[in-house]
Amino acid sequence: MDGVFLLRSELDPLWDYRIFVQADFEVALRRAVERDQPLFGDAMAVRRRYLQRYIPGQQLYLQRDHPQERADAIVLNNDPTQAIIP
Repeated sequence: MDGVFLLRSELDPLWDYRIFVQADFEVALRRAVERDQPLFGDAMAVRRRYLQRYIPGQQLYLQRDHPQERADAIVLNNDPTQAIIP
């Protein structure tokens, strides 16, 4: 199973192995602008949605749930051609 916000404590019993895929917010925003324009209309609409909703939600999740600490592996994914598992 994959998705966002899945490394919360209440879900721990459901997982045998946990992988956290990490990318800087600037990288995620750049990718979203390229990917989501057909969905949200234009680059500014995508940026607005991510800056007002998705990134703050992700920041809250990181602060509250500490998914990096729950993960069995972390994939650093700023550059998918050079993804690193520390």
